[in-house]
Amino acid sequence: MNKQKLIIIIPCYNEEESIEQLFLELEKIDKKLSELYICSFLFVDDGSTDSTHLLLSKNVARLESVKIIQHTVNQNLGMALQTAIKSITDEDLVAFLDSDCTYEPKILFDLIDEINKGYDLVTVSPYHPDGRVDGVPEWRLLLSKGITLIYIILLWKKMYTFTAMVRVIKRDKIDVLVGTRSDFAFVAEMMISAIKRNYKISEVPTVLKTREFGVSKMRLMNTIYAHLEIVWKLIKREKF
Repeated sequence: MNKQKLIIIIPCYNEEESIEQLFLELEKIDKKLSELYICSFLFVDDGSTDSTHLLLSKNVARLESVKIIQHTVNQNLGMALQTAIKSITDEDLVAFLDSDCTYEPKILFDLIDEINKGYDLVTVSPYHPDGRVDGVPEWRLLLSKGITLIYIILLWKKMYTFTAMVRVIKRDKIDVLVGTRSDFAFVAEMMISAIKRNYKISEVPTVLKTREFGVSKMRLMNTIYAHLEIVWKLIKREKF
């Protein structure tokens, strides 16, 4: 049987403090993934002003297959993901990982196992009853859970997590999910687009940890405003 092709997309912005931890964790999963899939990693350096790009370049040899794309200036998470998605070609599965390891990269095995059961999209779900959150700031939990409740009401869809970036999607399902948002809400918009298209979606209960290195790049008020824009779009029943 021919191996499926798997690409793992990891956006990075000013992550010099977390790069070493990231590659230590990726090394742990790379060999096993490469036994099961034709596996590659795609890093998008979103205009970092620290040594992130240099450290990525120095560490690529630690993994089987790596590509780095660099934005000359920071364009925000949504644009980094758009750049990555537009660059993929004939892969079968597309996975997304955070660069800060707040979700352990080994969770990919559970996500891929689930998508191989026939799902179109599988997401981590720390707010699932069997999930857990450790040490994450209260403001982030309030934002995520609050917007999740609003999305559930507007979409009539029982889900626990809309805003987690770590997920796996079938390649032939992803293009229509790519919107135009440049911000962190791009992730929620993708999920809403999948729901609107009746994709088969699964949530994997997961532990979300606080960062060990570096700081979050999410700007609270900007992110709240971005989600409110999506909410207004849903209220007006605009197309996703």
